[in-house]
Amino acid sequence: MPTSAPVKKNPIYFGNIPRLITFNTINPTFFITKILPVMPIRKISKLLVANRGEIAIRILRECNEIEIKTVAVFTYEDRYSRHRYKADEAYQIGAEDAPLKPYLDIESIITIAKDSGADAIHPGYGFLSENFEFARQCLQHDIIFVGPGAEVMQQLGDKVLAKEMLKGQKSPL
Repeated sequence: MPTSAPVKKNPIYFGNIPRLITFNTINPTFFITKILPVMPIRKISKLLVANRGEIAIRILRECNEIEIKTVAVFTYEDRYSRHRYKADEAYQIGAEDAPLKPYLDIESIITIAKDSGADAIHPGYGFLSENFEFARQCLQHDIIFVGPGAEVMQQLGDKVLAKEMLKGQKSPL
């Protein structure tokens, strides 16, 4: 009987993120050998939704159901939008003549999150949801970014970089 078990290394996917798994063929156990860095798990007591419209309303509704306080941001043009009234708190961002651009203002959104006491920011989709710099800024200000980490977005958001990363993992392309 061999003293050491043969080991196979295969990529496995958790979500869409490849992670290298070591599989012991004699004693069927798995060992995660490489994990992309993530923030430690913390309880969210107040969430800022950095989006508008139906997606914001759905996020706010779910937070209400699980008893998380909510903060909404809105532009002057969206001052009568439903997402503003669904949140526990709402703050206007941007000038009166800018209907959408303020939703991309990372500095303003993080300032509002800090001033309102929000533990986390949910970007919704579009706008800042795929902006790795926004995720990085949240991390630097000790705010939870609800979504993938900045490094993951930066690597997988660039197709060339993502393919190079997968080649290094010997993953199917």
